[in-house]
Amino acid sequence: MPHGLGLRATLLLRKGGVDDTESYARSVDTLVAKGIDNITSWPVGNPDGTRSDFTPSRMGLFGIRRWLHKNATLCHGHEWGGGVYDYKGNILRITDYVTKHDPAKDFVRQLVVFQDGTVAYSWIKEGALCMK
Repeated sequence: MPHGLGLRATLLLRKGGVDDTESYARSVDTLVAKGIDNITSWPVGNPDGTRSDFTPSRMGLFGIRRWLHKNATLCHGHEWGGGVYDYKGNILRITDYVTKHDPAKDFVRQLVVFQDGTVAYSWIKEGALCMK
């Protein structure tokens, strides 16, 4: 980008959306074709880190990780799970860990646009939306 800014997309892994190898690969290739070269993914879950009705199946998540292992080069792993991969010169990051908001600090790390058009902090408790 001309001002030295980069764009990173968050690809949420959600049951019925991006939840298996085929949908993940298709989504990554679509984002890359649009010029997004830094993509972070994590599965949708409850605010406390447990699985929800929208969390992809364990087999689906295993398939996505297997696809990354076969089609991308691991640059480094995260001690909490997942890692950063090089996929045809693009950065793909997958994790099970999402930073939790510290209400004592006035810092916004990221906003996430969800499939229904909701924009929210990714780590705030269920139902706490910032805009719609």
